[in-house]
Amino acid sequence: MSRLKRKIEDLEARIAALERHVASERAGSEELEALREELARPVERTAGDIEKALSIVGTGEGPGDLSRNLRKCLRGKAAKRVLARAAVEGRRKARA
Repeated sequence: MSRLKRKIEDLEARIAALERHVASERAGSEELEALREELARPVERTAGDIEKALSIVGTGEGPGDLSRNLRKCLRGKAAKRVLARAAVEGRRKARA
């Protein structure tokens, strides 16, 4: 009888583990679906919001092709050179 009890306890433990696994997957898929819905809705921004964001970002400044200069931008002294060069390029474009 003890072998049968052990077998039942093992099966109950497996069932509990499977139920936890299914519940965690379901929670993950619900969270993913909620995120998809949120990203599908466009963000409402006023002209003031856009103007403020553009002033913070400094549109038009920085390297022309960040992907080409990314490693330089991520390294200390090189980053300063790249940003200085980009500022000069930006001033030249503004004058033209």
